[in-house]
Amino acid sequence: MAVTVFRAIHDAINEAPIPLNSSEEVIGKGLCGRLHSDSILLGSDTFLKEKGIAVPEKERSQASTLLFAHNGHLVAELSLDDTVRKGIPELLQRLSPASCVLLSGDGEAPVAAVATQCGFRTWRSRSTPLQKREYLQEEREKGKIVCMVGDGINDAPALTSSHIGISVVSGADISIHVSDFLLMTDRLEILPVMRQLGQKGRRIVRQNLFWAFFYNVMGIPLAAMGMLSPLFAAGAMVASSLIVTLNAERLKR
Repeated sequence: MAVTVFRAIHDAINEAPIPLNSSEEVIGKGLCGRLHSDSILLGSDTFLKEKGIAVPEKERSQASTLLFAHNGHLVAELSLDDTVRKGIPELLQRLSPASCVLLSGDGEAPVAAVATQCGFRTWRSRSTPLQKREYLQEEREKGKIVCMVGDGINDAPALTSSHIGISVVSGADISIHVSDFLLMTDRLEILPVMRQLGQKGRRIVRQNLFWAFFYNVMGIPLAAMGMLSPLFAAGAMVASSLIVTLNAERLKR
């Protein structure tokens, strides 16, 4: 999320960027920078308060809000609205009966608005990277199979804590490196297809194990009693391997 937000701000400003003398990202909170003797902060209201910046208390809108401070003074407020991609509500319905949860570091109002538009029944706002990871670990301890889809630096700890971590090619480098699957497209409609393929693969593996055990359970006692010739046994093993191979080929369809 953070990578997308900062990229959106960069693209919206038409002027050429000014190189900073130094910069640092505080994961899950914001950015710190220095330009000569000037200090610059960009992040959430909580982040600026931690840095000693006076932030007026007021009702926040459903848009995500970033605050900009210069030399210890609040000078600007940026409101970033979220646009739900077409087809996401239908995508969540196709993933049913899996339970889908939205984990975000944004405030309660914008996260609740996006969750409602998308059809999430459960969401968590103002979640730090470590809190996201802890939530997934708690779900795993309950015996659930956890899949995490994320594209930002803040999602990296959660991706490593899930059974299956999925990132997209446009995501941050660290999220790409720690994920189990990398989607070469931003079209998330591939997720239900991946699940169906995994379910079909599991069924085929079970069927192949059945045939392998069936031939051995039937053939070994007969061979021990001398009722099975070596030639017939060799042919049966070849037939067993052929059935397993052909059955596995069904995954290509």
